[in-house]
Amino acid sequence: MRFDGRTVAIALASVVVALLFGAIADTKSGAAAGALAALASLLAGAVFWAATDQWQRHTARVNKRQEALSRFAPRELTDALPVAQYLWPEEAVVPFRARPELDELMAWCVSGGHAAARLVTGEAGAGKTRLARQLTNELAANGWQPLWVPRGSESDAIEAVRATGQPCVLVVDYAETRSGLAGMLGDLATDQDGPDLRVLLLARSAGEWWQQLLASAERQATSLLEAHTPIALGPVLAAGGPQELFDDAVTAFAQKMEIPRPDAPLRLTETDPVVLVVHAAALLAVADSATGGQPQDQAVSGQQVIQALLQHEARYWARTAASRGLDLDISVLRLAVALGCMIGADSEAAAVALLAHVPDLDSAERRGRVARLLHDLYPAPRENDTQEREWLGPLRPDRLAEQLVTGELTSRPGLIPPLFSELDDACATRALTILARAALIDDRAVGLLRSALAADLDNLAVPALSVAVETNPMMGELLNQAISAQPVSRETLMRIAAALPYPSSALAAPAAAVLQRLADGSTDDGPRARCLMKLSNRLGELERPEEALTAIEEAVRILRELAKDRPDLFLYNYAWALNNRGGRLARLGRLNESRADVRQADGIFRQLAQGRPDTFFLETAVSLNNQSMNLADSGQREEALSAIEQATGIYEQLVRANPDTFLPLYAAALHNKSKHLADLDRIEDALDAIEQATDIYRPLAKNRPDAFRPAFVDALHTFADVLSMLGRDAQASEIRNEAAAEDGR
Repeated sequence: MRFDGRTVAIALASVVVALLFGAIADTKSGAAAGALAALASLLAGAVFWAATDQWQRHTARVNKRQEALSRFAPRELTDALPVAQYLWPEEAVVPFRARPELDELMAWCVSGGHAAARLVTGEAGAGKTRLARQLTNELAANGWQPLWVPRGSESDAIEAVRATGQPCVLVVDYAETRSGLAGMLGDLATDQDGPDLRVLLLARSAGEWWQQLLASAERQATSLLEAHTPIALGPVLAAGGPQELFDDAVTAFAQKMEIPRPDAPLRLTETDPVVLVVHAAALLAVADSATGGQPQDQAVSGQQVIQALLQHEARYWARTAASRGLDLDISVLRLAVALGCMIGADSEAAAVALLAHVPDLDSAERRGRVARLLHDLYPAPRENDTQEREWLGPLRPDRLAEQLVTGELTSRPGLIPPLFSELDDACATRALTILARAALIDDRAVGLLRSALAADLDNLAVPALSVAVETNPMMGELLNQAISAQPVSRETLMRIAAALPYPSSALAAPAAAVLQRLADGSTDDGPRARCLMKLSNRLGELERPEEALTAIEEAVRILRELAKDRPDLFLYNYAWALNNRGGRLARLGRLNESRADVRQADGIFRQLAQGRPDTFFLETAVSLNNQSMNLADSGQREEALSAIEQATGIYEQLVRANPDTFLPLYAAALHNKSKHLADLDRIEDALDAIEQATDIYRPLAKNRPDAFRPAFVDALHTFADVLSMLGRDAQASEIRNEAAAEDGR
């Protein structure tokens, strides 16, 4: 046990106090000596307990820091010796090659500021994790503490940073699949007292999951994410191109294996392969040479390289199995490893049950031995050095696992129904994610996903929604096909409808199919009308305006009748249905009918707001906005401006309470206000309003282009027109160019 200097000093002081008072007591007699002895005892005891308390506090701080460092440590090496291990980022067998993204990230980390976050994207094998490890190594040499956030520990990450007491960089791999990410970023944005912190997010793409994260995170967190453009990893560059990367990797792998360097050429069909494929080709050349194989004499694809490397990896499985007295055919081992990768297991019993799907493992005793073999082939990462989150570790790099799973299931299609039936949500999400990742580069996985959804749509539909948003939007279309091709229980349809995010371009088609089914099957007019209103919105997302109008017209008809009998329950929904129908009519160019609907909705909203203005705050703003447009159409410009200014004031208050929800509405109101001001020749005021509107729309259009780019382009045109009115033609031309660029994206 070691004590810090301050604790030792306090303890020595207690001894000195005791000796001093003891010496004084020796010169006294009687009551005086007794009093001094008692005082010495009290003071020495007080000083001793102060030292003890100080030590306990110090120990608690040290333990807390060590716990944080242990829990959020990067993955380290194991004693396993698979061939694929040489490709693991933590092995770093091939020296890191300089790339501009590292310089950009280093500059970002040291640029100042308390907290910042940034996204790095790249396809499988582009080098995201290796780049992150190099970054954290260089930062560690400059006093930063790297912390890698385990899945499920997002809520504890910021507290772990505080426990370290030094600047930290948090790395979140597979960021697109982290359900706790928005909460962690919210903690980051509000943390003012802890050490300086950078959060590095790694993902395969900045797709719809990224847009939804920006929309769902707290405003401060969204501002952090928007402050820096995501980095999309390009190829690793070398003067000699991929051949130079290949040659360096062959040299490194041969040295690692302690064998002569083979004279092998790079023969790939891809002209611009990701770095993983180049390194895998180099590793294959060295492994082939070590086992007496011949160099490739013709060009092969990256998929063929991975397949050949899996054959070498299978030899590792076979050697390990033989060393345990397990006589297993290589086909049995390949399938067992594939199932472990795809579905996983959180216990030995779960692994044994999973292996029941392997035809040749016909006894519980044999399945148990193979389960323990899989457990030891790729040891699962541990949490706090004591508890395993997964009992089966993954085959890595991911691309090997994805190709193995795809190949094994393609050759055994009959396994798909029993494998995918009655999976829990976590296992279903994992299995669908692996296949959806594989489907990005391997068409065989598309058919496997289609078969899986057909096998158990009731249980797989909701997990498939998150996979479509996080991993591969094609999953949305496959889900739409599955829903349209087979009977689906109303209970399942309702679960899907409740889980659907809005808006979502990836899921608009299955959402429309689900809502149409629910509307058609509803015997209650109230729920039917609500489904039709939502259906109209989804059909609008799909650019099917006539069908969207048909759905909202049916909703208006139903709600009109319901509102006659029960205005307290249905008048409000009737007004919104009218308002929405007005929007659909306007998009089809039927402006007179649109204005009539908007005026009628406006009248209902004003009627509702008169009695309860606080309850119908938003509706009051909508009513005023609509009223301003109607007044402007009738030539009452001053009255139109007064109405839109009131609406803008209400939206401004709503934005303070909930910016994510109301900023788009506030921007639209500012845009309308600018037009009304320009109509009254208040051009400078019109410029102020439209500048505010475009400033709001710009990040919205960047992060959610499908939803906000049209409104942004429209606002830019108004901005340019106002600038022209002021004679600022050069600036107006720049803004028009920006509008044209946005419109052409």
